[in-house]
This record gives sequence, C-alpha cells and structure tokens, in this order.
Amino acid sequence: MTAKTAAENKVPEPNVLEKRASLFLTTRSVHPARDAQPRRIDPSELNRIRRRAVTLAIVSGIVSGTIIGGGEAWLRFVWRGGIEDWDFWDQLPYWIGFFVFTGVLTLIEIGFLYWNGLDAAVRINRRLGLSFDGRERDQLIWQRPGSNG
Repeated sequence: MTAKTAAENKVPEPNVLEKRASLFLTTRSVHPARDAQPRRIDPSELNRIRRRAVTLAIVSGIVSGTIIGGGEAWLRFVWRGGIEDWDFWDQLPYWIGFFVFTGVLTLIEIGFLYWNGLDAAVRINRRLGLSFDGRERDQLIWQRPGSNG
C-alpha cells in the first residue's frame, strides 16, 4: 500500500517492515505469463503449500526451543558450576546473558516465520496466476467498506 493509498483509505502509512514485505511480495510474484483470469488449480497443490509453511513453522519452533534449552544448560554448566545457591544480584549477569541470547534467537525466529508466511502467499498466488501488483495489491490489503472493487 502506498502512502497515497493509505491517505485515501484513512489508514496509517505502512511501517518499514510492511514496506519491505510489500516489496518482497511484488518482486517475488512477478512472472511473465500472467493470465487475465485466475487459473483453476487442484486444491491439493494449495494444501501442499500450506502444509509446507506449517511444517517449517513447527520445525522452527522445535529448533528454537532446542537451542534455547541447550543454551541454558550450556550456560549453567560453564557458569562456574551452577548458580542455584547464589543471591539475586550475583545471578543477575547470568540471567541478563540468557535473556539477551533468548531475545536475539526469538527475533530471528519471528523474522523467519514472517518470511515463511509471505513466501507461502507468493507461492499460492503464483499457482493461481495472480500477482501482487499495483491496485490489485492495494485492494487485497485494504478495501474501503462498501466498495466493490
């Protein structure tokens, strides 16, 4: 959605992440043989794309959880043999390190999940012969109540 379209529809202008996502969708969905009408497609193809996206999301959660759990176990092992008997202020550097590590890993996972969802949308639209370009994209993202097009 462009700034002009956002102003016309009285919605906030897209943020940097939304603009990058729109650029990703636009560049990835361009293909030379675009049909005038959407193609008919076997629903099993769409289900395969959906299953792939869901499977990748599940795997990313498993990998992220394993790394976080393993990271905590490793950190406890190398942090002078354990911290259970220490008072709060002595444990604070440990927990700061752990939460920074966890936060960075979580941001990476969220970025991957965001990309995964956008990639699935592009794959589905390619199969259908649609694209995210110009006014069609604007209408797909935002449509004024009561408008038909």
